[in-house]
Amino acid sequence: MKCHEQHLSIALKLKSPRDQERAYCGLGHSHKCLGQLQQALVCHEKRLVVAHELNSDEAKGAAYGELGDIHGQLGNFEQAVSCLEHQLAIAAQLKDRIAEAGAACALGHVYRLMAEHSTALRYHQLDLSIADDLGLAPLQCRACANLGAVHEALGNLQEAIRCQEQHLSVATEINDKLAKTIAYTSLGEISFSLRHWKQAVGLD
Repeated sequence: MKCHEQHLSIALKLKSPRDQERAYCGLGHSHKCLGQLQQALVCHEKRLVVAHELNSDEAKGAAYGELGDIHGQLGNFEQAVSCLEHQLAIAAQLKDRIAEAGAACALGHVYRLMAEHSTALRYHQLDLSIADDLGLAPLQCRACANLGAVHEALGNLQEAIRCQEQHLSVATEINDKLAKTIAYTSLGEISFSLRHWKQAVGLD
């Protein structure tokens, strides 16, 4: 935090917008890591203002993404959706598929928190589509896990199982132990809901 504050102080003295944007970014991340979400929000809002002054689409997209995430954590869902839609549009314009997938994933999470599961499903499907196009297994894991969770919330348990099995398959392929644990846990919970007792405890 002290280093980022010093960075910002120097950037302001030098009237260097590029360094100001980086300093606000660093301060925002530091506040976020400390759980100081309101302070993080202020830093990323200032970062966004500077990004507009720089007319940097990359910086604007990143700032909108951070603001969307923080608003989501604070329960400011309308603001979160607005920011993340801006991030998604900028990423699509820049043809930054990874950023586009990240924005779609984040929008899916916000809509899940809002219990708007059909909309969440659409964004998580977009995340998976991009992950498949890029052939990036970690993103495929993320998208399949999220799709499974949404289908479970909708009561589509067989489809939830299919998604979590795909999640598990990709996680096993890349030996992601955390993802495998999450997938097994989800499959166990769904099997329990279906009263498939042996599958739930791993005996079938």
